Amino acid sequence: MAISSVQVGEQKEPFLVHKELITACSLYFKAVFDSGFREALDNSIHIEEATPPTFRTFLDWLYFRHFLEIFIVHAPNNECKYCSETNCAISPMTVDETYEKYVASTATLEFPVIDLYAFADRYNVPQLRHEIMDKYYVYYRSHHYPTYAKILRACSKLPSTTPLLELFKNLMVSRWTQKQDELCNIELKLREKLPADFLLGVMLGMGRIRDAARKEKIALEAMCTFHEHAQDKEAVDACKQVAKKLSNYNRTESAY
Repeated sequence: MAISSVQVGEQKEPFLVHKELITACSLYFKAVFDSGFREALDNSIHIEEATPPTFRTFLDWLYFRHFLEIFIVHAPNNECKYCSETNCAISPMTVDETYEKYVASTATLEFPVIDLYAFADRYNVPQLRHEIMDKYYVYYRSHHYPTYAKILRACSKLPSTTPLLELFKNLMVSRWTQKQDELCNIELKLREKLPADFLLGVMLGMGRIRDAARKEKIALEAMCTFHEHAQDKEAVDACKQVAKKLSNYNRTESAY
């Protein structure tokens, strides 16, 4: 198998990868390496927008079909479980300073799965996006909704209509409570940075619920809703079987 060179990030950190593997999973890399451009002739490409940690995680998935799991670690009693700060209630930081510390300047390893999904979106790796979406869906079936830090990270990396952000909007529509927000002052500050298009999606979702005047518990939409394949009966039935298996698996292993 031919070996290709991928130089990642501003520092052009080099990675060697089997060309057949990377072009089989990514339409972006297939288009580059099968073209007549210099990258194809040199069998080398530079992807400046990615980071080395994210690309390493991608290679781990590419070769072994698994990616970094992030387990929930409960904060000590004197720390906030949302931001892990000891005295977040009296934080002197402004809203912009809070965003810079907890979202913009945070290392990639704080948001590995979100950054990996963004990589799969930018470089067109549909199977990886699909698997990450399933992981998130199963995880949030038994948890509230993402922190605003995670939502903002995703908003900063992805187009507003990507399936992952649609899932986050759906979670806010079905799970959000004001009481939950008031548990962390850092989260309250980050809430002020939510983009208008994300808030509009949440608002429209809540409007649909109000108009329907539902009284029963609002259920999260089926996992298949957030996939990118055709929504025909055969595909939907296949996804139901996968969702059932993932749900059983999730009972015995913590999610990221």
